[in-house]
Amino acid sequence: MEMNELIARINLLYHKRQTEGLTAAEQHEQAELRRQYIDIMKGNVQNQLERIQLVDEPAGYPCDKPDCKYTKN
Repeated sequence: MEMNELIARINLLYHKRQTEGLTAAEQHEQAELRRQYIDIMKGNVQNQLERIQLVDEPAGYPCDKPDCKYTKN
């Protein structure tokens, strides 16, 4: 399911719950869709964090690499 479809379905079930209530199957579906959404968002954040690169080493903070040009003062 595409992200926009996932969000639309989550919202539809939310509004239905507010107005007329959900069946047990719909409650289960809502929980599953929310879990999928959270897992996707966690994955996106993890990917962004893994792509972060330190551009310039701050003064006084040596890096751990053997070929690092920064040394501990």
